[in-house]
Amino acid sequence: MRRFCFRSRNKQLFSINKKITLALLLCVLLTALSVGTFSQLVARKVVETRLLEKELPSAIQQISGEIDKEIALMSIVAKQLANDPFLLRWAKAGSDKTQEPLVIKKLAETGRVNHFSSTSFADRRNGNYWNENGFLRQLTKASGEDDWFFAYRDSGQETSISIYRYPDGQRVDLFVNHQQPNGLGLSGIAKSFEDAVNLLNTFRLEKTGFVYLVDKNGKIQLHKNEAYIGKNITDIYGQQAKQLLNLAKFNQINAEIENQNLLVSSSYVPSAQWFVIGQLPESEAYEQLNNATINMIVWTLVIVLATIAVALVIARSITQPINKLAQLFTRMGQGEADLSYRIPESGQQELVAVAKGYNAFIGKLAELFETIAASSRELRSTADELALKSQHTQTSAASNDTNTQHISNALSQINTTVSDIAQSAVQASDLAENVRHNDSEITHVIVETKSDIEQLGGKINDVSNVIATLTENTETIAQALGVIEAISDQTNLLALNAAIEAARAGEHGRGFAVVAEEVRSLAGKTADSTTEIQTIMEQLKQTSTVATSEIEAILAQSANTKASISQAQEKLELSGELTLQITDTNHLVATATEQQAISLNDINNNMSDIRTISEQNMANVQAIASSAEQLNKLAETLDTLVKQFEQ
Repeated sequence: MRRFCFRSRNKQLFSINKKITLALLLCVLLTALSVGTFSQLVARKVVETRLLEKELPSAIQQISGEIDKEIALMSIVAKQLANDPFLLRWAKAGSDKTQEPLVIKKLAETGRVNHFSSTSFADRRNGNYWNENGFLRQLTKASGEDDWFFAYRDSGQETSISIYRYPDGQRVDLFVNHQQPNGLGLSGIAKSFEDAVNLLNTFRLEKTGFVYLVDKNGKIQLHKNEAYIGKNITDIYGQQAKQLLNLAKFNQINAEIENQNLLVSSSYVPSAQWFVIGQLPESEAYEQLNNATINMIVWTLVIVLATIAVALVIARSITQPINKLAQLFTRMGQGEADLSYRIPESGQQELVAVAKGYNAFIGKLAELFETIAASSRELRSTADELALKSQHTQTSAASNDTNTQHISNALSQINTTVSDIAQSAVQASDLAENVRHNDSEITHVIVETKSDIEQLGGKINDVSNVIATLTENTETIAQALGVIEAISDQTNLLALNAAIEAARAGEHGRGFAVVAEEVRSLAGKTADSTTEIQTIMEQLKQTSTVATSEIEAILAQSANTKASISQAQEKLELSGELTLQITDTNHLVATATEQQAISLNDINNNMSDIRTISEQNMANVQAIASSAEQLNKLAETLDTLVKQFEQ
């Protein structure tokens, strides 16, 4: 048999409502955090890839490409001028003045076509210098202003590229020079670098990022902040800045200036052997990602709040029927335990299943309590009947005790009488010798003896009647004990059934199980007491039978004695010769009287035993009456418990 134990706690750390809400909230929160974190990592990786491998290199390379294209074009033009056959022949011929206008025209036309701000040609041998305006001067070392020419000429480099910022600070030109290291031609062209400067100054990486130019040694050539022009990038970024001077399309380092993390990139300009440097704050590079993170956090909070609301609604929809069930069970536990109430079988599928199971259980429980109630009523009826019969048995036992007392007293008197008879018989034997001399006295003695024997017969008849009554009472007690034994067996069976039904009721039937066990215990004690009483009554019956047999023998002997005395009297009257026979008869009477005295003594002892047994029976009957009273009280308690579960 399966038993279900339901335990409840008065205090719970979390209710089901809170657990469901918390579970849904944690599920959504963990999901949002997991997805957000993963998305953030992926987005950061995508941003880094896009920015560091695509956008930033593309932007830097775009600027370097524009500058490289411009310088490459100027370098080609400068090379063409330095190697122009007409100009070389003209210079080699001594710079004929008559052809100088053609040279000037060629320089001016070249500058106009290519939008150069200045176009020049110089003779490396003597330093004569012409531009689109004509002969400028002869470059000399003495002036100091022309040191660049001689330094460049003596360097052996074919091409020289430089940026010149005019003293007014308003103009910036890009100069490209080309020479024949082993020849006489040296050309120079200049073009306004304002477009490139504007491009560099206006180009923005995100919000505050910018670009600038450095030469192959890291010396800053062009910077939006003129204070940095001429400085080396290692002075700004440290020794790691040398990585930016690698001859690659794109280089990048991470630097820190004034507690600000920077992404510094470089792109090589082959035509000028310069580098375009881009500087971008790391915070701006990930600003969109950070904004997206903030938006994600905000939306996560919104989703969490919405989830809390939905979780509360869901938890309430789940726990509200459970709370109703809890309230119902609480009322049943604190109230009258009305088993007629049924839960409506409607609503959600799980709750309908719970309602059906509960209603089926309550239905079976109601049937069980109906059976227990019927058994309780039958038990109470049996207990009342047992109590009534116990009272009758107690009355009969008291009557038997009184009769036994009477028998004992009568036997004492008979014993005294028998002793007197024995003494009289002895005296009769002694007087037999004198019978002849005193027939009158003998006759008188015989008459007294006859009278005593008649009285003895009456007493013995009384004893026989008392023993017969005792036998009848013993039979009545035996019948009552049979009824008590049957009642005890039925009570034991009912208690066993009640214990089984209480065990089926589980926790609700625990009180009935205790009561049933007490009833069963009392029934067992009653059965044991009944068996003991039956044993005693059987002994009493046997003793009564023996006493009856002894009394019948005494009656027979008394009749014989009476007949003998009558014969003795007749013989005494008829003939004195019969005196000897009377003497012999007196001896017989004395012997018989002694035997009667012995028998009466045995009867008296047996009656003492009967009285002791009767007292024991009285005590057992009182115990049975007490047990019947307790059984009745237990039946009343069982009725009270059963009535608590109303239908």
